[in-house]
Amino acid sequence: MQLLTAGRQNVSALAFAPAGDALAAACSYSSPLLWALPATGDPRALQNPPAYSSSSFTFSPDAAVVGWIAGQERYEFDRGTGATRKVRLAPPDEGLNSQAVCRPAARLILRTVERNVGFRIRGLAPDGTEWREAWTVGPDNELSGWELAPSGADRFFVWERGWNSLTGRRLAAPSALTGEVQAVTAVPSLSLSGLAAAPDGSAVVGFDASSLYSWRVGEKVQKVRTGTLKHYRALAFHPDGRHLLAGNNDTTARLIDTQTWQVVRQYTWDVGRLSAVAVSPDGALAAAGGAKGKVVVWDLDL
Repeated sequence: MQLLTAGRQNVSALAFAPAGDALAAACSYSSPLLWALPATGDPRALQNPPAYSSSSFTFSPDAAVVGWIAGQERYEFDRGTGATRKVRLAPPDEGLNSQAVCRPAARLILRTVERNVGFRIRGLAPDGTEWREAWTVGPDNELSGWELAPSGADRFFVWERGWNSLTGRRLAAPSALTGEVQAVTAVPSLSLSGLAAAPDGSAVVGFDASSLYSWRVGEKVQKVRTGTLKHYRALAFHPDGRHLLAGNNDTTARLIDTQTWQVVRQYTWDVGRLSAVAVSPDGALAAAGGAKGKVVVWDLDL
């Protein structure tokens, strides 16, 4: 187990590099940081001066470039040159809210907003060291992507939030290659957060307070309680697709079997209320960050 310091405020995002040999962390009012693992020295600060808030880390397939969002802009850090650049991937009148990378085609999915117009979802394909727009949906349709969840397949998930009632509150599974919706289902929840998709794109899980909502494509949405009364704040799938790491509004991370919905492991860390969790792509490591600006990395025994 290693205890790392990401800043003094709430940890807002965590992400492992594709090989599990590096960890990126974002903390309010601090520069995003990148550690080589196992951490033996100081981390690399990715942005100077730091932004108020950073989120939504992505890694290029070869892990050479780390991307994140700060101030409705995308930034990229080149690990080879040590340089950080701001990347404009949408028109100047659109702000960037969230991002996700879907493999194996490595499509970058963006959610943008244009003031007084609406939301768009854009799909970009890698083009050398740059990005090429492949498709755009919105703002004149119902696919606005309040929450994005990428998968290891050419599919991502979005949570669509209605305004006046449960009508329109739904989960959708669009194609990362075309933006076309492949499946959709209604969800009896007023507010779904923290979407995490199974690696093979077959299912997605989100939370509303202390309840989980699971949708396996082709089936009905399942509302699940795992025995804790603490509210969920972060979710991450294990690469085996069966286990889900959950960070609750306490100091305990819980590993949940998504077939039985039983908690099979509990890990209690002194890092404050957990606000971000991550599992390495090989399933060997887990990370959790909390309200004290601390991040704990540990071996995930399954």
